[in-house]
Amino acid sequence: MEFRNAIHRAWTQHLEISDTIRLYDECLNKVINNTPDCQKLMSLKGVGIINAINLYNMLACSNDCVFNNARDAAACIGLTPIQHSSGGKTKLGSIGNNR
Repeated sequence: MEFRNAIHRAWTQHLEISDTIRLYDECLNKVINNTPDCQKLMSLKGVGIINAINLYNMLACSNDCVFNNARDAAACIGLTPIQHSSGGKTKLGSIGNNR
């Protein structure tokens, strides 16, 4: 009988956690649906709902300048300088997207 009660409690907790996750997902989807910039960010390879919202907050919503230049902002979202190396010399080119 104790085992049955333990299983019942575990099942009840599972249902509560699943419901909480569903509510969080609904809230995140509302933010995405009401923010066209987040939808654009989600079109980038590897950017999901949470990353899109975080990037939007970092890049678009801040009154304070978080980044000193575009290169710093590009590094934040995963774009890196293109590297050209030859004969022991390393040159960093423009910002590129590794797709």
